[in-house]
Amino acid sequence: MAPAPRDPTPDDHNYQAGKLSPVTQELTVITHAYDLLVWTLNHTGKFPRTHRHVLGRQIEEKLYGLLDALVEAKYTSDKSDILRTAALQVEQLRLLYRTAKDLRILAVNSHAYANRRLQEIGRQLGGWRKRVDRR
Repeated sequence: MAPAPRDPTPDDHNYQAGKLSPVTQELTVITHAYDLLVWTLNHTGKFPRTHRHVLGRQIEEKLYGLLDALVEAKYTSDKSDILRTAALQVEQLRLLYRTAKDLRILAVNSHAYANRRLQEIGRQLGGWRKRVDRR
């Protein structure tokens, strides 16, 4: 089995004074979205039955859609619309996680974790969009 992904260190060839190459940033945002998906699947399975099949499923589908969009953007030349869709999905996910927290289905600390991950993904996605728009 392959080792778990790790954060870059100054010894890595793509690491320069805290900056990652564009390719590494793309891979990092995909990895972070995947990690959030796996974490979420472990939580939505514990949602009460009344919310698992609607709210839980909607969160899962949005995360799968986000991951699909990020992978598609990595392999296509026309990234702008795909990245805009991914950014929209991040915002929709924020609202869905908030709903789960407000309904007391998701613990406050779990909501905070998901929100931090979404903020990180959104920040990386924004950087990717800026690079694409400059071209």
